[in-house]
Amino acid sequence: MECGDSHRNGTDGFQKMKILSVISCLLLFIVILSPPDLFAGSGRESAVEDLQPGNIVRITGRIRIKGNEPFSKTVLDDEAGRYYVLRGDKAEQLRQEFQLEVMILRGRVISSGDETRPAEIEVLSFKTGNG
Repeated sequence: MECGDSHRNGTDGFQKMKILSVISCLLLFIVILSPPDLFAGSGRESAVEDLQPGNIVRITGRIRIKGNEPFSKTVLDDEAGRYYVLRGDKAEQLRQEFQLEVMILRGRVISSGDETRPAEIEVLSFKTGNG
């Protein structure tokens, strides 16, 4: 082995590290710019009728409080007369700031409910339904 061979191998290793570094930076950039739900479940929104736990749904309705303290619940009443119990930090924000407002919610189904209890939705995002 000559002196030039060891120098050349060291340079090749340095170039490979540079390439891996660039690829790592690109992957990090893609992850940072990707939508929040890209890596959480399917991320596909389902119809309200498809209330299976884990599904992402979009529901429009009026924010209300049902029940009496300390057992009150933040709910969304839709136009069909169904209501959904809202959960999570954003549900608390809706309770505090948007009572009686028409809102469009995007959420993850926690439980599908049945004839005796409403479905529970973890609120992921919301916007006013007025425009």
